[in-house]
Parts: sequence; structure tokens; C-alpha cells
Amino acid sequence: MKIRFLIPVVIMIMILLPSCGSVEIDSQWRTGEIVVDGKISDWQGKLWEIKDSGLSVGVLNDENSVFLCLRAADLRAAAQVFRRGLVVWLDPKGGKDKVLGIHYPLGRDGSDFEGPPGNPDSAGQDVPARPRTRANLDEIEILGPGRDEKASLHIDELKGIRVAVSRSGGMIVYELAVPLVKGENAPYAAQSGPGKTLGIGFDAAEPDVLMPGRGMGGRMPGGIGGSRRGGFQGRGGMMGRGFRQNQPLKIWLKVNLAPGPV
Repeated sequence: MKIRFLIPVVIMIMILLPSCGSVEIDSQWRTGEIVVDGKISDWQGKLWEIKDSGLSVGVLNDENSVFLCLRAADLRAAAQVFRRGLVVWLDPKGGKDKVLGIHYPLGRDGSDFEGPPGNPDSAGQDVPARPRTRANLDEIEILGPGRDEKASLHIDELKGIRVAVSRSGGMIVYELAVPLVKGENAPYAAQSGPGKTLGIGFDAAEPDVLMPGRGMGGRMPGGIGGSRRGGFQGRGGMMGRGFRQNQPLKIWLKVNLAPGPV
């Protein structure tokens, strides 16, 4: 199945996800500046809503990079990203192999505390404050491209890749720019190009199931499947009713990169 962006006329489309949990879409050629700052302003009119999820995604590309945006208006989906972290997987063959992963944010670090100590217990001792769930926004992990390769970097050390995430009023906006081809200032790249097909996965699963070289169709701990039926709804459609309880945030896209300016 394929979703095409129709310009200038926007037609609302609804397409059910196939059982494998992936959707084929066409990227748009980047025609304006994209500042990767975790803000939605550069993506107005360029996002597609995923039915019954509270999520919207956008994909742009030019001759050098692919640009991604994920907006989560569902409170539980947003909480997953900051609690568990998020990995964006790239498969240069257009499939669902976890070839290169960008793990950011890393999820909660439990190093901070919220509020004063609780009420004294039966022995008269104060109960320690609960750890605050706080995403680590200073560090990033690059998973792959080899199966056992992983690089942990400070966000300021990252070359080529640009990433940002923001949270406001329960909604998150995630932006990512990845070079299409490796270079001196781009040690990590999608290894693709304009006109080619690129597999892109968004995965907020627990860390022990994020393994490079494996598809996203496996089952999660506790018997939760790695795919669900859903659909895309074009601009102007109603937002979905949100994630089912405990359902992991997992999206897989087969993206046809734009070959050039229209």
C-alpha cells in the first residue's frame, strides 16, 4: 500500500496497515529550511496522522539528507518516548532490518527526585521521595551498522546526524536529519539516495529487544505483538483515540525518497 502527498490539493486518505505493520509512503523533496530543533513549525502541512494512535509522521529529503518528524499527541505515547527512549532504525534496502539505529532520547535515568520526602512510616522514618522520570537528552547511542556495534556519544560530539526532541503540554515533537551517504563529516549515514527506497522504523520498545540486524515483527515481552492494524489519515482528519494500555510505540515505514524537485 502507498500513500502519496497530493499538492496543492489535499485529499483525506485512510489506509489500513497490512498485518506486517508497515506502510509505504512517498517522501517529499525539501523545498524550505528545516531547522532540527524539536519544533513543529517547519512541518505544517507535511505530517500524516496515523489512525487510532495519536501519532503523526513526516518525511522529507534532498540530495544530501533525509528529514523525519514524529509528533505524539497521545499522553501515553509521549510518556513512552521519555520513559523508555526512542530508536529510529534505518534499512537502506527498504525492508525492516535494523541496520542503523539512532537511540535518542535514551529514556529515564532516575538520577533526580521529585518533591520532598513522603509521610513518616510506622517506625517514624521519612519515606524517600520517588525517583523522577527524566529523559537523558545529553547522550545518544548509535547502534550498528554491524550487529554488535554501538557507539555512545555526547550529543555535542555527534557529526552529520542532527536530532532534537521537545515536550510541551503532554505532546512531544521529535525531529531527525540523517545524511544519505557517509563522508568526512558524516560517519553514520542512511546509505541511500534520492529516488531510492528506505526502510524507517520508530521503536520505543524496551532496550533488551532493540537488536541491530533483526526485523521489527517479533513479539514483545509479556506477549504483546510487534504490529497492529491501523491506518494513515490525511490532514484534517480526526486524531486517534490513543494507544491501548501498555502497547509499545512501534511504526515501520517503507519510504520512497523523492528523486528531485517537482
